[in-house]
Formats: sequence, structure tokens, C-alpha cells
Amino acid sequence: MSLINFIPASLRALPRDGIVLFLTRFLRLFAYGALSVVLVFYLVSVGLSEVQVGLLLTLTIAGDIAISLLLTTRADQMGRRRDIVQFAKRCWCFATERSRKTIWSGTAQEPRKC
Repeated sequence: MSLINFIPASLRALPRDGIVLFLTRFLRLFAYGALSVVLVFYLVSVGLSEVQVGLLLTLTIAGDIAISLLLTTRADQMGRRRDIVQFAKRCWCFATERSRKTIWSGTAQEPRKC
């Protein structure tokens, strides 16, 4: 039996953009699910309580919902490609700024301006 038989006919008729959208959504959710399992064990071993870990994961999902709503409404107004590129740049700046904090190196460093 072919793998294509498992895909509903309505999804097989999607244009390329629709397929890319579904694949990226699947990969993001898969990565979040895989990471959350490992992250729970790590956070408990660092000293967070189970309630704190649950709250953190809940807030992560709530933030994902808020960001998705914000991006989709803004993207319709400004253009999707431009909006996604700007958001990716801001995420990169935030991630590189936070990664150089005392968590990793043990010494405080001034964050660079993006």
C-alpha cells in the first residue's frame, strides 16, 4: 500500500504553499513535543517543582497562540514574507542576546544591539 493513500484527497489537492504550511506546522509541533519531554526532566533536575514546570509549558503554548494570532493578522496587512523575515530577525537577536547572559558563561556581558 502506498503512502499517498493515507493522505486525504483534500490535502493532496493543495497547492505548494499549502503543503509547505502543513509541513512546517507539523515540524514545529513535533520539535516542541520532543523538546518538552526532555525539558521537563531537565527543569525538574535543576530544581523546579512540577507545578512550575507545568506552568512554564502552559505559558509557552499560550505565547505560541498569541504570537500566531499576532503574526497572521499583521501579515495580512503588511505582507507575509516581509513580516516573517522581520519576526525571524527579532527572534535571532533575542536568542543571541539571551544566550550570552550569565546562564551559560557565568559572567555578565552586555547584550549587543540588533
